[in-house]
Amino acid sequence: MTKISVTNFHLVENHPYVKAVAHMKMEGLYLRGLRLEQREHGELTVGYPGRKVRGQWQVVYEPGNRATESLILEQLKTHYEASERMAA
Repeated sequence: MTKISVTNFHLVENHPYVKAVAHMKMEGLYLRGLRLEQREHGELTVGYPGRKVRGQWQVVYEPGNRATESLILEQLKTHYEASERMAA
């Protein structure tokens, strides 16, 4: 099983769709700049870091399968919900 741990987590205030930004460790990799984003219908998703190349946005990295993406999303959701409870 893939081991994922959140090393840094910050809530983002006053942004239309980004709710939090996090750094994670996964299988020896350090993933920086992961965003927890909220879609129009309230669904939470993961946003991956990107860079602008010749006027076009390019994703720097993203998981190769749904299982890994689901693990990342669940970790972000867990930290987000805990942070929301602490803020209340």
